[in-house]
Amino acid sequence: MASGDGVLVFVEVKTRRSLAFGHPFEAVDARKRERLWRLAHAWAASHPEHSRGKARRVDAIGIVGADPATGELEHLEDLR
Repeated sequence: MASGDGVLVFVEVKTRRSLAFGHPFEAVDARKRERLWRLAHAWAASHPEHSRGKARRVDAIGIVGADPATGELEHLEDLR
């Protein structure tokens, strides 16, 4: 979770050493997105001091490469 400009951002990070088993974003299907939103709402309800009055967003980061420090990074914002 990160915050800025009145928005709480919950981030799912997926890594793959290569694309042999598919792109990392393929693991963030509709069921996973629904679960992430439920978790985001539950966290916000448990931490009202950090979440009151802020919009929520779920993002995904996909990293492909043998070393995450040098892999190719992609960022999807506002998963619905």
